[in-house]
Amino acid sequence: MPSACRTRTWHVLVEHPAVSGVTCGKAGAVGDGRPPPRGGARPGDGEKPAPRVAVIGGGITGLAAAWRLAQRGIQFTLFEKGPACGGVIRTEYVGGFLLEAGPDSWLARKPWARELCDRLALGDEVIPTNAANRGSFILFRGRLHELPEGLTSLVPTRLAPLLQTSLLSARGKARLLLEPLLPRRPAAGDESLAGFFRRRLGAEASRRLVEPLVRGIYGGDPATLSLSATFPRLPEIEARHGSLIRGLRREERGTRSTKERPPPPAFLSLRHGLGSLADRLLESLPEGSVRPLCGVRRVRRTRSGSFELGLESATVERDETARFDALVVATPACAAGALLSELDPPLSSLLAGIRAGSSFTVALGFRAGDVRHPLRGHGFVVPEEEPGPLLACSWSSSKFPCRAPPGHVLLRAFVARPDAFDQDGDPDDDLDGNRAEAVLCALSPILGFRAAPVLVRVHRWTRALPRYAVGHVEHVERIQRRAREVPGLFLAGASYRGVGVPDCVRDGEAAAEAAAEHVATTQLGTVETHAAGTQHAGGGTSPAGHAAR
Repeated sequence: MPSACRTRTWHVLVEHPAVSGVTCGKAGAVGDGRPPPRGGARPGDGEKPAPRVAVIGGGITGLAAAWRLAQRGIQFTLFEKGPACGGVIRTEYVGGFLLEAGPDSWLARKPWARELCDRLALGDEVIPTNAANRGSFILFRGRLHELPEGLTSLVPTRLAPLLQTSLLSARGKARLLLEPLLPRRPAAGDESLAGFFRRRLGAEASRRLVEPLVRGIYGGDPATLSLSATFPRLPEIEARHGSLIRGLRREERGTRSTKERPPPPAFLSLRHGLGSLADRLLESLPEGSVRPLCGVRRVRRTRSGSFELGLESATVERDETARFDALVVATPACAAGALLSELDPPLSSLLAGIRAGSSFTVALGFRAGDVRHPLRGHGFVVPEEEPGPLLACSWSSSKFPCRAPPGHVLLRAFVARPDAFDQDGDPDDDLDGNRAEAVLCALSPILGFRAAPVLVRVHRWTRALPRYAVGHVEHVERIQRRAREVPGLFLAGASYRGVGVPDCVRDGEAAAEAAAEHVATTQLGTVETHAAGTQHAGGGTSPAGHAAR
């Protein structure tokens, strides 16, 4: 075993976003001494116009909502309980490496994040995945097997790569090729991803080919994840064509250009990391409109119909309250449920029914010569049946440029079953260091490490990844119906209609538009702030970076 696994001589930098804020993005490299992004309130700026909309939660959804309200000329205050905004989007610079604590890209086929970047003058910063390093792998029986070409919406649609793959046995390939002959499922509501793919493609193809990709995307168990909420297009294709393979191939022929072109990139990112998007959104907000280090304890309805927020602020000696005409709640569903328990108990219970999982990642920086594997591709995912601590490994410096200093490579490993770590209670640097060492030792025989890494950094997000269980779409519809009983309340975020960055941007902007229409038709408009200590009119301190939301 390489020396990197025999002795623990490297230093682990453990980052727990729930308890610390780190400056993000191009304008905020860790330890570079540059000022934080603008957008936070500054004491002493004087009286500001009374806000009319409260945005709770400073993640990408809340920032997108606040930006849209500012574009509409609607007065608002954004409340973030942590020291900074950005949520799980956070970019760090450490020793010349660009590290993403949360997502590192978004799906190119969903336009909302790219459109927002264009409106924020970030269009020139948008970059595709490296065309020279296309392709991904699946770890099977300790070896990396290339993912067959021609996968569309997780379904193999090209015969030759399927027949050549070493991932499936002859029996597994034969079963998959029978898919066009199988009858379509009668309309009978939602089903699990695993149930759907095993029914259509066979158990072996589902377990070895499809379910590892699903786990890599959603971090959850395909046997419990909702098909309708995660891949709604697939049951529609089955109903329309009777076969996934036949239907997807027909759709491909219908959209194929007469001239052969290279396939478009599946993912996009930003040259200086996704933290650049959060930074730019924050910079674009009016001074005094953002209150970091200010959480919302409760929400009540006043006799006049406005919302009264009970606030907990690190900048105010005692509790305060504030009243608003409309409320955009952009927190995870579990946090939203706790927040709204007094305002509407039935809605609170419905929100608590949306579960979330945790994420544990380990970033590893190496000298290029210390990794035997050529790292030509995006990385690999791991089937459930494969032993070891790994869920997936992304080859960050192969996917996007400027992720590692010259002569170095950057890897990012995702740990399987991170929810079990939540039982440990408070973050423990020693325990996380041990887990990072286990990841390093698991990767070493796969990628061929010749020496210890020059950088190890752990990121841990607790209950931050929504898990769309079977029946999720119907559950969200029940939440929407109940929320409509509370005029002026709007829910948005990854918990409801999509977990990606574009989904959150779209949801935040839509909630802001709805809130703007609401305040345009109401005559309330007076915000009263009462504090036993220092009074604020949307005031606070400037954010120092991105912390967990």
